[in-house]
Amino acid sequence: MKMKIKTLLSMGVALTLVLSGCSKPEEEPAPIEDVVETLRGNDAYASPVNPTNEQILAFNALTDAVASGNTEEIAKNVAICFAFDFFSMKNKTGQDDVGGLTYLPDDRIEEFKTYAVSHYYQNYATIVNDYGRESLPCVKSVTINSTTSQQVQYLGNAYDGYVVKASIEYQKTKMDETTLKTEITATMIVDNGIVGLIAVE
Repeated sequence: MKMKIKTLLSMGVALTLVLSGCSKPEEEPAPIEDVVETLRGNDAYASPVNPTNEQILAFNALTDAVASGNTEEIAKNVAICFAFDFFSMKNKTGQDDVGGLTYLPDDRIEEFKTYAVSHYYQNYATIVNDYGRESLPCVKSVTINSTTSQQVQYLGNAYDGYVVKASIEYQKTKMDETTLKTEITATMIVDNGIVGLIAVE
């Protein structure tokens, strides 16, 4: 995403997965179901890697929203696609393979990745060791509960933006589902026509 924001990104990601893990990455992501959908990319956001069918459908909806230029629809679909990509570990190669980064301002990606590895993806190896790779979290669906258009204050500047609330459902595994993040509030700004995610709680 080519967003021209040069100031510090404030990401408040409230994650409730409480397992602790070591840092050894896996060589390959866990196998997922046969993918039958065709992914359609766009010029604003990088396409997901090793997506499930549900994630492909979500990204295709984002591609349609980008083509329409409707920023509210883009914001909704950015929230959905971020949830699919960030909270799914099953299609990742290890704790350093952080999803959802394409929805952030380019110059803040490394900062957020470091935060995510320390507070969420560190659990990757522990889940594999305790439950098996098939039990890594994999988002099944994301439902938008509300979308509010509002001015968003971001590091001293006011932007047109949106606050999107969504619910997340996961594939069933051996993991205790109560340890997974099931509700998010995503705050986004519109900068030069690009919708960027600046906070998730």
